[in-house]
Amino acid sequence: MLQFDTRLLMGPLEWVDREALLRYMAGRLVDLGYAKPSYVDAVVARENEFPTGLPTNGAGVAIPHCDTSHILRPALSVAILSSPIPFGVMGGQGETVPVDIVIMLALNDPSAQIDVLRQVSNMVQDGGMLNSLKVASTHEEVIEILRHANLVE
Repeated sequence: MLQFDTRLLMGPLEWVDREALLRYMAGRLVDLGYAKPSYVDAVVARENEFPTGLPTNGAGVAIPHCDTSHILRPALSVAILSSPIPFGVMGGQGETVPVDIVIMLALNDPSAQIDVLRQVSNMVQDGGMLNSLKVASTHEEVIEILRHANLVE
């Protein structure tokens, strides 16, 4: 589990461009000292090559991340979108999924990345939890949902 910096919780955001959203979120991680400046281009490049959009039974989710070498301190950034943005489907052949929630990972320990991805995968399988996250009206509600999913302390 990660300590959660509420400055990395964004939303509801109105974006139409996936890359601009990724650059904004990644830039925030850099500005707050969680990632190296190289993180921004690295996370965009990885998303272009290996999409992270996940079809769900609730709100669509993407979990962009990149190599641990770009990370200074572990963090999780969450953006709740006002309107979905198409992301490539993880492991898909060019298909897209409408994404409402972006959970950007900035992890500096490869073994932790696997554990956090497992926790996110468990959360994604719970359509009710995703819909609660999408409609949460306060940062406290979002943090409580992330705690319930064992993503943050």
